[in-house]
Amino acid sequence: MDKSNFLNLFIAVLITGAILSVNRKLLLKSLLGYIPTILMGILGASIFGIIIGLCFGISIDRIMMLYVLPIMGGGNGAGAVPLSEIYHSVTGRSREEYYSTAIAIPDHRQHLCHRLCCTSRYYR
Repeated sequence: MDKSNFLNLFIAVLITGAILSVNRKLLLKSLLGYIPTILMGILGASIFGIIIGLCFGISIDRIMMLYVLPIMGGGNGAGAVPLSEIYHSVTGRSREEYYSTAIAIPDHRQHLCHRLCCTSRYYR
């Protein structure tokens, strides 16, 4: 077993142990409040992404596949890169096309948020 596999196993054991050490009633109670919140967040992000995409004349399937899912899947490393590999293997089109599309919107959003924060009264 190499070092990276051992490290992954160690992290998994730590997380599992931490979850199993929590009181069962408390865990179930928090889970019942957490699941609807996550589902509503996914639904809200999808609807918001579709509305904005439709304003720019992009089809709903393209919005979901190229913009919403890669970002909700984990951003760059956990969402856009693996999904571009998957899309490439399924469709045969280039990885770069999918990746550049998926990462362009969050990059612009980041610059816009930075500009808004830097010009707000709290940062003067």
